[in-house]
Amino acid sequence: MVDNELVAELGVQGVRRQLNVQWFGGRATREPTNVVRLEISGAGKSSRHVLRNVYAISNLSLPMQSLHRRDVRSLLIGLDHGHLGLPLKTRRFASEGPYAAGTELGWVVFGPVEGRRDTLSPRSCLLATSLDDNVERIVEDYFEIENFGVKAAPAAAASDDVRAQKILEDTTVRVGRRYQTGLLWKTDNVVLPRSYDMAYNRLVNIEKKIKRDGQFAQEYSRIVNDYVDKGYARRLERQEFDSESDRIWYLPHFGVENPNKPGKIRLVFDAAARVGGVSLNSALSKGPQHYKALASILFHFREGAVGVCSDIKEMFHQVLIRPEDRYVRDDLWSSMLTEAHHVKTVNANRFLDSDPRAVKAIVDYHYVDDYVDSFATESEAIEVSSRVKKIHAEGGFELCKFSSSSPTVERMLGPSDHAQSIGWAKLLLREVWRRKISWDEPLPAEMYNAFMEWRKEMEKVERFRSPRHYFGSGLVKTIEMHVFVDASQ
Repeated sequence: MVDNELVAELGVQGVRRQLNVQWFGGRATREPTNVVRLEISGAGKSSRHVLRNVYAISNLSLPMQSLHRRDVRSLLIGLDHGHLGLPLKTRRFASEGPYAAGTELGWVVFGPVEGRRDTLSPRSCLLATSLDDNVERIVEDYFEIENFGVKAAPAAAASDDVRAQKILEDTTVRVGRRYQTGLLWKTDNVVLPRSYDMAYNRLVNIEKKIKRDGQFAQEYSRIVNDYVDKGYARRLERQEFDSESDRIWYLPHFGVENPNKPGKIRLVFDAAARVGGVSLNSALSKGPQHYKALASILFHFREGAVGVCSDIKEMFHQVLIRPEDRYVRDDLWSSMLTEAHHVKTVNANRFLDSDPRAVKAIVDYHYVDDYVDSFATESEAIEVSSRVKKIHAEGGFELCKFSSSSPTVERMLGPSDHAQSIGWAKLLLREVWRRKISWDEPLPAEMYNAFMEWRKEMEKVERFRSPRHYFGSGLVKTIEMHVFVDASQ
């Protein structure tokens, strides 16, 4: 396998295929790939060797590695191009291995796992490809439809995700009534370039707009002061401002205006801004995506007769950052989402024994900061949602702006504050799905794209109404499953 970026840089053209990778233990991943032909040589060697059937993978993410003799345990490396793996010289580290062989392409380390000779090692990898693109495409389309919302085998964790998960587990601690965690650095000793001039120049441009637009200036100032008043940000002391640390990053910001809300702006921090080719985004990992798939949440939302939605107020700002990382605060969406989701789950799991239903609501029925649940009765909706709110409060999160298909539930859970937007979750509460709908906040990409495709199709047919609740207004008495098998082809 080879990284897509290298293939693009070399300008090599290949044949499209599907690559299926499966590890022992049930982990698997599947993605489109280009199969290419390359010529390679060992470092400093003049001879060239042909490699056939090389699979170009997006974001292969192979870490740089160095190997010391005392660190050698074992590596199992498959050699499809066997002649390049023939040993020219060998070294033995122990009587039964591991061994090292000098080949045309350099050194290869292999041998048994220390202490695991009688057990199944999970270090083997199986690769399979389809030679018939037409059949592959038919089968892929079939399963894409039939398995929508069905939980697939978990994808293999990338090295960056494993590192990020360890950072979360090692640094997340409870501080007072909140939690503190660390930023998801890609490397231990990251060095950031001096970013002050970049951020200052961006600030100058913002100030020009502030001078031209008094209303914009007033709203911008209000947001910044609100951050300070709530403790989300603080003014630096002079000695901090002059620090020469390699971990200081000045994050430029700008205001985004919503044409549907005149005078209101959203403060956006630009973590993609670069200095010498380096951005804050490039130094931080997005982290493992453990939050639930949107489809499964929507399916559950339509099961119960009583639907409830709410959101966590300013969720990302409720998680404290450990002191050594506070001179760099990222507003990278994926990284923040991972940190906040991890803290939210850690806090909920403290109550797993005493209140499993409320914990399940937090772990399985939240999409990012939105709570989306459904219940058989109004009383159950009130009781569970109240307990969910209480558990969130124990972690410093405030669950607010409740909406429900039941006016009674909505009234008991607190004012919904309908004058304010609760984002895309507000759409899900509608008892009927209407064609002409709008929203006040950006939808998640997967939901937006799916909606736009659906909307295009609906332009071709008559208007229709679909109830939110699968089973109408009454409780379900009987459920049957009918299975059809098509052997016609």
